[in-house]
Amino acid sequence: MAPLGRLHTGEDGAPTDLVVEYCAQRATDGGLIIAEATNISPTARHYFGGPGLFSQDQIKGWKLVTKSIQDKGGKVFVQRFHSGRVGNPLHQPYGQLPVSSSAA
Repeated sequence: MAPLGRLHTGEDGAPTDLVVEYCAQRATDGGLIIAEATNISPTARHYFGGPGLFSQDQIKGWKLVTKSIQDKGGKVFVQRFHSGRVGNPLHQPYGQLPVSSSAA
């Protein structure tokens, strides 16, 4: 399954039961599920409510997603994501400017 932006995570970016169910329904023996663009840090967010993989709650949620896929014989790959300079300050902690490798 190709990565899609579903925004089924909670406000904190942790996968919900809906994410676990959604991925499990699509998992097949030998199939590969590529999880949606997943933020690498709080300052990586490109849109509100996007999934993350930088806190303990998020890790716990992704472990449940992974188990639901592996239980059906599938494999999972997380697409790591950072918005870079195009990130919106409204989606950053405390309204700060997004972090990027360059100003350009």
